[in-house]
Formats: sequence, structure tokens, C-alpha cells
Amino acid sequence: MHPAIVRHLLWPLHEAILRRPTLRYLDALEHSQWTSTNALRRLQTNKLRRLLAHAEAHCPWYAERLRSSHVEPSTATLDDLARLPTLSKEEIRASLDRIVVRHTPGGLFEASTGGSTGEPLRFFMCRDRQAADQAARARTRRWFGIEPGSRELYLWGSPVEVRNTDRAKRLRDRLTNHLLLDAFDMSPQTMDEYLSRLDAFDPAHLFGYPSSLASWSRHAMERGRDLRTPSLRAVFTTGEVLAPADRAAIEEVVGVPVVDGYGSREAGFIAHQCPEGAYHVTM
Repeated sequence: MHPAIVRHLLWPLHEAILRRPTLRYLDALEHSQWTSTNALRRLQTNKLRRLLAHAEAHCPWYAERLRSSHVEPSTATLDDLARLPTLSKEEIRASLDRIVVRHTPGGLFEASTGGSTGEPLRFFMCRDRQAADQAARARTRRWFGIEPGSRELYLWGSPVEVRNTDRAKRLRDRLTNHLLLDAFDMSPQTMDEYLSRLDAFDPAHLFGYPSSLASWSRHAMERGRDLRTPSLRAVFTTGEVLAPADRAAIEEVVGVPVVDGYGSREAGFIAHQCPEGAYHVTM
């Protein structure tokens, strides 16, 4: 699909159908990124107060915590966060039904952590949370000249995405210029196939685990070729620490910036490198 059609028609339509305010959140992020430090702190404080007020009004479990910690949502400051006890995974498992606000506009969607640090944790996301992640991701892409709707190749290994290969999702991926390759299947034969699909797809950016992208890069070098395509503008990594050796291996075969992002399935899109290499926290 032509990127302009996706950017101006299909992507906005997709977000509207899902009742996600992604475009509005993206506009807000692109405005706030140029404001002063003091203005950003005021923005954080206002968002914190709205969040705490919502929790107090709709979640009895959090309302009890706020009262016992003597935190008043309407006057809370960023420093007051230290007065709230840390939320543990054990508490979430034990009190999930009391924590979750069931009547949420757009509904709730169950997810879980990958279990890399132990037992997977069940939790729920709303449309606003999904929109915030999508907007933050779109903003970082624009830092590198990549507009929404550009072709995106994902070398990813999350079972949630890889198993979700029903016909509707495959159609949606084609219409929104997404190509998902399985990072759990990295045999030499498969990586050769991935090289052919890369050439045919000509993505504007690659996204994946550093170790998987580095393995693919080293395989390409062994085959006497690279991962460059005419449209490629950047490579984005996440999910693992981007080791210097892996960064060097990827950079050698892509010829574009390799940039790192930090987040988690339960916490969302937290921080990302800019073209100058600094990490910027999403606010």
C-alpha cells in the first residue's frame, strides 16, 4: 500500500475504528517536546493529579492506598509518589479484581508479561494506553524522518504477536504496511528467506531484538551482502540491552542509524534515543 494512503487515510481510520485517540496524543507529544523543563514538570504534575483522582474515584483498592499514604490527588506533587508503597506483582495477582476498573471506555484487553523474570503477570490495557504507546512510537519515528504509514519490518519474537496470525491480522498488516518476521526461527535457511523478503518489501525501518537483528546482520555478511534497501532510514531495537558488539554488527550492514528504545509490556513505551543518541522519557 502506498505510504501516503496509509498515513492520511487508513491509519487515521484504523485508530478511529478502535476508538484510540492516537493522533491527538501524537500532536500533544510533538508540542510538549519543545517546552521548557519547568513546563514539562507542570505537565507531569497535572497528569499525575488526574491519574490519582481517577484511581480514587473508580478503584477502591487504590483509594485505600491513597488514604493510608495521606496523598490528596488534587494537590499531589511528583515528590508525593515516594509516599505511595511500591506495587508488587504478588499484590496484583492477589487483588487484580479490585484493582481493575472494568467499565472503561473502549473496553479492556488482557495481556501478560513475558515471564522473563519469573511467572508471567496478567494485566489489562485500555484504548488510551494503547493510543499513548502508538503516539510515542510514531513521534520517535518522525525524529528520523519516518512518517506513519511507512513500511515497517518487525523481527520480533513475542508469542502474542507471532501466534496472532489470523486472516484479519494478516490483512491489517498488509493494509498498514507492516511485515512481521519470526525472531524465534533464525535458521540459516530462514534468514536467507528473510533477506529475500526484505528486498521485496523495502521497509523504511527495521524493528526488533538487538540479538536477533545482530544475528541476521552477521548472517548477511557471511552471505556477502547487507541489509540496505532504498527506503531504509533507521533501525530500532528494544527488548534487550543493545550491546556494543551487536550495535556494531548491525551498523556495518544497514548504513543507517541504529537507535535503542526502552519499555515493557506492562509499563509501555518509556524512553527512546533521539538522532543525537540521548534517551528521552515519554511524558
